[in-house]
Order: sequence, then C-alpha cells, then structure tokens
Amino acid sequence: MRYLAIFISSLILLISIFISQTLQFYDGKMHVVFCNVGQGDAVFIRTPNRNDILIDGGPDDKILGCLENNLPFWDRQIDAIFLTHPHADHLTGLTYVLERYEVRHYLSTGIEGNTEIYRKLRDFLAEEGVSAKNLKASDRLIFGQDTAFQILWPTVTYLENWREGAYGDDPNSTSLVIKVSFGSFDVLFTGDSESEILNQISLSPAEILKVPHQGSKGALTSEDLERIKPEIGIIFVGKNSYGHPSREIIDLLNSRGVKTLRTDRDGTVKIVTDGKSWSVKK
Repeated sequence: MRYLAIFISSLILLISIFISQTLQFYDGKMHVVFCNVGQGDAVFIRTPNRNDILIDGGPDDKILGCLENNLPFWDRQIDAIFLTHPHADHLTGLTYVLERYEVRHYLSTGIEGNTEIYRKLRDFLAEEGVSAKNLKASDRLIFGQDTAFQILWPTVTYLENWREGAYGDDPNSTSLVIKVSFGSFDVLFTGDSESEILNQISLSPAEILKVPHQGSKGALTSEDLERIKPEIGIIFVGKNSYGHPSREIIDLLNSRGVKTLRTDRDGTVKIVTDGKSWSVKK
C-alpha cells in the first residue's frame, strides 16, 4: 500500500505539472522572448498556433536556458531558425540548439561566414538534414494562420553587389530585417543593420523595435524612429569594450519617448500579445 500511495502521489504530481505547463505555454497568444544571452542577439517566438521559432542564437549556450524556461519540458522541436547574418554573436548558440533540438527549417540570406563556428553550424545543418532556404526582401512567411514574417531586407540587388565586393566584406549590412505581425501587433527585428540600411527600407510603425547592433553609434536616427514609432526599444547587450549601447542612441530613444529595455540590466524580456493588447514581462 505504501508503494501504491507513492505511485499515486507521483502520478498526481506529474499530471499537475503537465496541466500547469500546458496552460502556461498553450494560451493562444504570441510570446516574443528577448533572451538575455550577453553580448549577442537571440529571440524566441512561440506563435498562437504553437510554432517555435528562433531569430539568432547568441554567442554561446545561454540560449538553451532561455528555451528551457519558455518551452514545455517535453517539446524538443524548433520549427524554424533564422540567422540574420553569420557573425559569432548571433550564430554560435544555434549550434547548441541543433545538438539538443530537432530543427525543421533554417532560414538566412545565404551569405556565408569564413569562421570555424560558421562551418560548424553549416556542418550540423547538413548532418541533421535541416531544410534550408535563402530569403530576400519581399518574401513573406506565414506560421500557422495568423503570424506573418515579412522580410524587408536585404534586396537581391544588394546581395549581388555585396558578393561582388561593392560594400566591403562586413555582413552586418546584409542582416535580415524582419517585421513580425500578429493581429494589429508588430515587432521589427533589425539584426546588425544600421541607419544607412534602414534608410533604404520602407518602414512602417511597430510597437516593439529591436534596436540595431547593440545600440551602437549610428544605429538609428530620429528619422528612423519617426517612421517606426516604437513604444519600446529593446537592446541586446552584455559586458563589452565597444561602448555599447552608445549614449547617443540612449538619448535619442529617450528624446522620442521610447521606453528602453536592456538585457544587461533588465534580463530576459518577454512580450505577450493576443494580437490586440500586449504586455511586457521581465
């Protein structure tokens, strides 16, 4: 009888955990999680239809902790990972994700890196047979029936010219710029593109702005903010020697009435929305 009581108690506990996690993670809302991964970018998105998506993976394995906190323990599949550009502070964490999770789709600009960590990522993708697709401006991806990923940059022409050496060899300017929309709610993801690139894009308002390039000097202008009209600007930043985020960008955001959240001070930031209203959780 004693063992039966222990078994029943354990079963009840497991069922309670399952129900709790189901209610927490399957609430019919979109969750956008700006993971605190230090000096790098990593965003986890769970759509209302339970699609699990990553935009970049950060500089190390910290992304795994963020996923563990925002996925039910039994969910080991990521529907899609987007790599905005092949720099280590955006891609390294994706190698750890590929080791732990089944990844269905890999989406990028097709610009390749010449580093060991990029080659490791490329080899992982090939070994796991992950479906790969190159994206360009005007592409639109729908996850489920209600969450749209609109690719705003780079254009085919820009990519061709970049490959021919017209803009140097830094891939920051080729970063995917993505507008994610659910209902009337929008988030603009900018990778490491800066104002020079944003000026070439037809931007429209978005409630949330992922501030470009860790808030480096020149990342944004007043004109950019006038077009985007964000309510919140989120800066991925950790301990660094680059002066990120720059005082210029912080002052600019403040002057435009944009609330600024920083992962080094505020930690992981989660936005939850039903497509109409939204809230911030830290």
